[in-house]
Amino acid sequence: MKVGAIAYRKTPNGVEVCLVSSLRHKGTLTFPKGNVKEGETLTQALKRELFEEAGLRGKIKNKKRPFCTQMSFGKREPVFYFLFKITEMVSVWPESKRRKRLFTTIKGMKELPLGHAPKRLRRELTSLKLPGHKKSGSMTTKVARKSASERAGDSIRPA
Repeated sequence: MKVGAIAYRKTPNGVEVCLVSSLRHKGTLTFPKGNVKEGETLTQALKRELFEEAGLRGKIKNKKRPFCTQMSFGKREPVFYFLFKITEMVSVWPESKRRKRLFTTIKGMKELPLGHAPKRLRRELTSLKLPGHKKSGSMTTKVARKSASERAGDSIRPA
């Protein structure tokens, strides 16, 4: 079984979601996701995978009603996606040398090279009212690179 995170943060421009570069499909972006290990709950696996792949911590918002989609390759196993409010972001994380972390508005996702699951979920997210989501906000896309500002520590604005 797999779990994934639709991790979001509030900004002055509205809500942004986190995508990471895919290791399997070079040149595409995806939501952080991974396998549930034996003995882990879905939420424990989600928090572990999100930190390993994107260096994020926070709070799961829809524990009882995750989005479910199927992997479009391989065994076609389901992936349960949870909304995740970001409260902490580190500049170095377990896969930071292998992955880029990117923040964009839901509207901005349309212009990015997305994998299959983000393309499917973007349609659902446009109708979902995330806390602080602005219907007519301007599109912003911010790539989190290992820049001097990130090394100094990205800060999450308080909600």
